Amino acid sequence: MSTGRRANKEDSIYESPKCSGKWHVRFNAGEDPTGKPIRVHRRARNKTEATRVLNEPKREYRESGAVAKKSRLTVSAVLEDWFTNVASKTSKASTQETNRGYIDKRIAPVLGSILVDRLTVHVLDKAYAASLSDHIRPLSPSTVRKLHAILSSAFSAGVKRETITKDVTKHVTPIAPASFHEDPLSIPETKAILAEARKGSQYARLLVALMLGLRQGECLGLRWKNVRTDREYITVSESLGRRKWKHGCSPDCHLPAARCPARYGGGLVTSTPKSGKSRDVAISASVAIALEDLRASQGVARALAGSDWVEGGLFVFTNEFGQPFDPKVDYVAWKDLRKAAGVRETRLHNARHTAGTIMGSLGISLREVQETFGHSSSKITERYVHTQAEGLRQAARKMDEALVDQAFESPISEATETTIETSHGLITFGGTPEGPSPSQNESRLGDSNSGPTHYECVALPLS
Repeated sequence: MSTGRRANKEDSIYESPKCSGKWHVRFNAGEDPTGKPIRVHRRARNKTEATRVLNEPKREYRESGAVAKKSRLTVSAVLEDWFTNVASKTSKASTQETNRGYIDKRIAPVLGSILVDRLTVHVLDKAYAASLSDHIRPLSPSTVRKLHAILSSAFSAGVKRETITKDVTKHVTPIAPASFHEDPLSIPETKAILAEARKGSQYARLLVALMLGLRQGECLGLRWKNVRTDREYITVSESLGRRKWKHGCSPDCHLPAARCPARYGGGLVTSTPKSGKSRDVAISASVAIALEDLRASQGVARALAGSDWVEGGLFVFTNEFGQPFDPKVDYVAWKDLRKAAGVRETRLHNARHTAGTIMGSLGISLREVQETFGHSSSKITERYVHTQAEGLRQAARKMDEALVDQAFESPISEATETTIETSHGLITFGGTPEGPSPSQNESRLGDSNSGPTHYECVALPLS
C-alpha cells in the first residue's frame, strides 16, 4: 500500500535507477546564513551503507552547530530597530545621515539578509576583509571601523532591548586604524596666517579658531548674546552646519533633493556642540578687542545694507547682509588666506590641532586644554596636543644641561665643524644644518623620510 508523498525537506534513501545497485541519500543539514535550507546528497553501494551514510553525517552536522534554532530576524531588522528606536533619539541629525548612508550602501547589501543566529565572527571577518581588498572601490580601515562600530552599537542595543540573545560583534578583533599624521601649524606659520587675516575681515574668525581651538561649526554658530568681552569669556552653546535637503514631492521627481520644489529639512541649521552641552571659554584681551572691532564693523555693514540686512539671530560671523557664513564659503576663505600667507596646504580643522599643540608647548595643563576644547575625556585631548620637533630638541638640550658636565665639553657651533678623536674614529659635529628646519613642524620623532635636522656626524677611520 502506498504511503503517499514524502514531506518537503524530509530525509530520503532511494535506489536510482531501479535495480541498478546505485543508492542515494538526501537529508537536510540545517540552514545557511541567509536561512536557506542546506540539502546534502550522498551516494552508497547498498541500502545498509546508505542508512549509515544518512545517520553519521547528520550527527556530525548537528554536533558542529550547523543546525541551530530557527530565527527569521535578519541583520537589517536589527539595524532598523536600532536606528529607529535608539540612534534617532540620541544622535545628532548629521550623525544620523552618516549612519543611514553606511547602513543602506555598505552594510545592508553585504550582511543585511543574513539571519542573526547565523552571523558569526568568521562571516564578519570575511566581509571586512573583502571590503578592504575590493578591486573596484576598496574601503579604508577607518571606514571599516565605522561600519563595525555601527553593527556593534546595533547588536548591543538589541541585547539590551531583548530582541536578540547574543552580540557576536564583541568577539571580532577590531581593524587596526590607519596611521594618520596630524600636522598642526608651527608658531611662525600661525603668525603668518593671522597677519594676513588682519588685512581683511577674517581676523577675529581665525583668532578664535587658532587661540581657542573652537571647531568650525562652533565658530560659525557663535552669537553676540554669548560674547561677554567685559568678563573675558564666551559661551559655546551652538554649532552651525549644513544639512542635506530631503524630497517632499512624489517619488516620480527626478531632480536632486536640493532642487526639489517641495524640498524640506535642509540648509543651514544650528544644533548643540559635539559634546552635547554648552561650555564657557575664557578669552584673552587680544581676542576681546578683535571681537569688539568686529562688532563695530558689523554695525557699519548693517547701516549700509539697510532693509537688505537679515538679523537672523545676530550671529558673530556673517556676510555683508547679516547672514551666517556657510561652512563651504568659510573653508574657501581659509584656503585663500593660507595661500596668501604662503603657508603650506592644511585642513581648516588643523587650526584646532594647532591651538592644542601651542597650548601644550606653552605649559598649559592638559586639564585646562580639555576644558577649553570641551572634551569629555583627557584621552581625546591628548590627540590634539602634539609634540613638535623644536620641543623635542629643547627637551634634549635640557637633559644635556642637567646630566652632562659642561666644564669638560667644548661648545659646538652650528656654523663651524668640530672634530673629536674617539676609539672608533674621528667624529665631526656641526657644519651647515641639513634637512627641515624646526619651524617646518615635524610632529613625530624618528620620521624615516626626514633627514638630519641639526648635526651631521661623520665617522672616519683612524690612520
